[in-house]
Amino acid sequence: MGEREGPRSPGFWDKVLGRVLHIGIDASPLATPAPTGVAASVRSLLDGIARLDSTHRYYACYRVSRLRRARTLYRPEAPNFRVRVLAGPFHPMLRRRLHLFHGTDTRLPRLGGVPLVATVHDLASLRDDCPVAGARFRARRAADYADAAVRASRIVVHTEAVGREVRERLLVRPDRVRLIPLAPSAAFRPVSREREAEVRARYGLAGPYFLFVGQASPRKNLERLVEAFAPLGPSTGGGTPSPDLVLVGGGEVGPALDKARELGVGLRVRSFAHLPEEDLPALYSGALALVYVSTYEGFGLPVLEAMACGVPVVASDIPALAEVGGGAATLVDPLDTASMAMALRAVATDAALRHQLATSGLARARRLDPDRTARETLKVYQEVLQEAWRAAPRAIRPAPG
Repeated sequence: MGEREGPRSPGFWDKVLGRVLHIGIDASPLATPAPTGVAASVRSLLDGIARLDSTHRYYACYRVSRLRRARTLYRPEAPNFRVRVLAGPFHPMLRRRLHLFHGTDTRLPRLGGVPLVATVHDLASLRDDCPVAGARFRARRAADYADAAVRASRIVVHTEAVGREVRERLLVRPDRVRLIPLAPSAAFRPVSREREAEVRARYGLAGPYFLFVGQASPRKNLERLVEAFAPLGPSTGGGTPSPDLVLVGGGEVGPALDKARELGVGLRVRSFAHLPEEDLPALYSGALALVYVSTYEGFGLPVLEAMACGVPVVASDIPALAEVGGGAATLVDPLDTASMAMALRAVATDAALRHQLATSGLARARRLDPDRTARETLKVYQEVLQEAWRAAPRAIRPAPG
């Protein structure tokens, strides 16, 4: 997408419309007790928009079905942000008030003629090789994708790999798809040795360890990861203790732990369901490497989080992760445990390799910026509103105060 006027410029936002715009953003992914990559991306987007645009009014919208999961309804601490609850698929108040709505996890409400933007993070639930919750969930997600393909003026994707799937599987025209890469939060950066030691002690991590971060599911491939990890014995690190494997994020971690016990490494595979977010940078910083060997991903934000903390990354050689890694990760075949084991052993035993991967990873992460992600998203909003204005100027009306 070429350069366009930003939201603060004296361009379309003010010159043509001449009024404060009201924009709804689906914040429902944040209403969960367990952090996810989608939730992290939505929060980063809200915070980025709050930093970039203090003029227009934004609504962090939550579907009422998510309220039972929420501890709080997050919104940025900015005076132009409000929280709204969507009582159903059609919400009369939002239809009267909004100029645009962004469905940040594909799903879109029924808002009459309000212009729509949808983000598609991945198409896992359409793939036979990615078993997910169940037939009912898969059918609902398939309906969400099909609906977004028809009704959204623009579809945002975070990797070209997903963009290609959206074009080929959902039959969306290329001119309606916008690629906007994610970036790690500024909280992810190398920590001091003192902070690393403090967090290690809190979780009983005295020796070296490999790290996985994410909600476990079959496509995260953790059983094969355990099989690759199991042969790494006491001599792996040249006289150092055997490394542990630390799984952070909860989810369907049981099969991986069962596999660890079966292979005799149950005491060396540690699982932590939900850790405070402020401890994650130190956990990354202390690891030998992040190991992220999914069979399918739409992005893989932990790869960039680890790189931003100066940690080597071993990742699957699949389109999205190869794209996100940007040449700064060791890539392995996710179906070949021998390939994984060789990569883990090399990282554990070769300090020069670890330094090389950490240095290139830091450089890769620093090329990405959360504010750039938010800025490019605002440009998509601008583009859609310009299009709507040209098609029907009276449709973009002043919103009630």
